Amino acid sequence: DHDGTADKLTVFAEGFNSVVTGIAAGILYHDGWVYITVAPDLIRLRDTNDDGIADQREIVAHGFGMQIAYAGHDMHGPRIGPDGRIYWSIGDKGVNVTSKEGKHFYYPHEGCVLRCEPDGTNFEVFAHGLRNVQEIAFDNYGNIFGVDNDADLPGERERFVYITERSDSGWRCSHQYQKEASRWIRDGIWQPAHPGQPLFITPPLANYSNGPAGFIHEPGTALGASLRNHFILDQFPSGQMTAFQIVPNGSTFKMQNERLIHSGLMGIGLALAPTGELIIADWDGGYPLDQKGAIWFADDPTAKNSTERQETQKLLNSDNLTTTHLSHPDQRVRLHAQFTLVKKGDYTALQSIATAKKAPQLARIHAIWGLGQGMRYGKVEPAILLPLIAESDTEITSNVLKMLGDVRTSGAPLIPLLAHPSQRVRFHAAIALGKL
Repeated sequence: DHDGTADKLTVFAEGFNSVVTGIAAGILYHDGWVYITVAPDLIRLRDTNDDGIADQREIVAHGFGMQIAYAGHDMHGPRIGPDGRIYWSIGDKGVNVTSKEGKHFYYPHEGCVLRCEPDGTNFEVFAHGLRNVQEIAFDNYGNIFGVDNDADLPGERERFVYITERSDSGWRCSHQYQKEASRWIRDGIWQPAHPGQPLFITPPLANYSNGPAGFIHEPGTALGASLRNHFILDQFPSGQMTAFQIVPNGSTFKMQNERLIHSGLMGIGLALAPTGELIIADWDGGYPLDQKGAIWFADDPTAKNSTERQETQKLLNSDNLTTTHLSHPDQRVRLHAQFTLVKKGDYTALQSIATAKKAPQLARIHAIWGLGQGMRYGKVEPAILLPLIAESDTEITSNVLKMLGDVRTSGAPLIPLLAHPSQRVRFHAAIALGKL
């Protein structure tokens, strides 16, 4: 009845209660499927007869949470990535997964960011050495960020992290029990980059927050203008919600404009409604478990009924998106347009945008990501993207390198980019070459 309060609560699926099953800590809807992270499995569900109950259930990947570790260090935060893959995170309960292709991934003492195709093929550990990043978020250029929880050791703090492919952030769960004697503390692995750190780690961008949980990136038309393209973080124990932006800093980034935007709600998860409101999962009372948790909607009343938000909602429910929507102001619409064109197999249209130097930058990047999907599916030849490594726009070059690295193309054309003037291009060239 549109009064802002749910009228009905139904059970979509149940039975996630074996002796070793963890909590259902994360959920994602994508392309007709509902993905849930419930260790030891990533599961997807579908209702094929529209009765409101899932009648199709598949295990997408298996082998997560191999030790007890800390409560709450579960699997969580599934997201659809800009490359069309499912991304999610797990705390330091560990990973012991054999992929559908027979490759073994064994990370028993650390948290990870994971990814696979929507059907579970091509599973891989994207990054490791994390402690407990509960939710990840993508910026407009496909960079992944998170805020990792600390170990509550003396002097240590949580970390704002740029999560890069094949990176190791340095955490092992043994550090928890070695305390001040651990390398984590002695070598300052938890701190931003400094000369005393081991060279194998990717250090955090900043020490930041208190009990990070829900984390999202404002996509372009949600909420109000004051939060445009900000990251928003729930800091659960303090009940604070903060927002900030990022700016490039060489091959990495730095935080700016950080501020408090709300307090008093113990939020543990964030999402955005198609209509632009912020959805907050609230763990009322925290650890005592008073069973008064709730789901809240929050919004900027000055933007609630804006024309651009109404248009975004309409486009997110449409299957008729075209290349013109690859430059839409909202990240969600751009992704929907990209995935629609890939689903239709219209790689010619994507190529026309990717190679058009006068096309909007973000439209070209989404077209490049779409062609990257096509390359992984065996529908597009890498030669289509290869000329774009010579572009003057370093974001174009960097994202082309990501796609070429995924399909392990010939390394010879990429080697000169290790001496490129842009640190960001050099970084992604090295990552791509390292995968050959």
